[in-house]
Amino acid sequence: MWVGLLGYVLYTYTGAAFAYTFNEFFLLYVSLFATSLFALIALVAGLDAGEARRRFDDAEPRCPVVLFLGLMALVLGVGELGQVLAFFATGVPPELISGTGVSPNFVFALDLGIVVPLAALAAVWLWRRRSVGYVLSAAMLILAATMGLALLAMTWSGVVAGLPLDVGLTVLWVLIAGGGIGLSVWFLRHCWG
Repeated sequence: MWVGLLGYVLYTYTGAAFAYTFNEFFLLYVSLFATSLFALIALVAGLDAGEARRRFDDAEPRCPVVLFLGLMALVLGVGELGQVLAFFATGVPPELISGTGVSPNFVFALDLGIVVPLAALAAVWLWRRRSVGYVLSAAMLILAATMGLALLAMTWSGVVAGLPLDVGLTVLWVLIAGGGIGLSVWFLRHCWG
């Protein structure tokens, strides 16, 4: 669970440190980015994936987790890659980021370069019952839950500020948050110790 939570903090403050407009919180962002990076490295270095795998009973919801993580990788990957390719073809930035004042590169880079491949690898490795697949799947489920909740909070804040509600994206955020929460609980209930 800690790997997923630290992954979320790292994702968030990587963006804050590299993409936000320079402001009075810059050193705080860098500190949180660096601290979460080194904490995640230390945590992963101390993990025994084989031991983690042995803690799961045989009734773990492997197939639903594989399906969720695979679909999450596919939907995020196709959705964001489609926006990037459309930009290459038209020169028009994606609508979601136009006029925000924040560089979108970090979102696309982190999602397409890290989140999508890790979700896909977690799904494949869990399907094959590889020990690292159990650890990575649990981490990616926690990341999905926290990221989905954060995206819902950002959506709500935008609506309160007068921005139009994108129903399609809101449904996607609900599915990511709900799937991440529900499957995290279900999956980790089959892990003892």
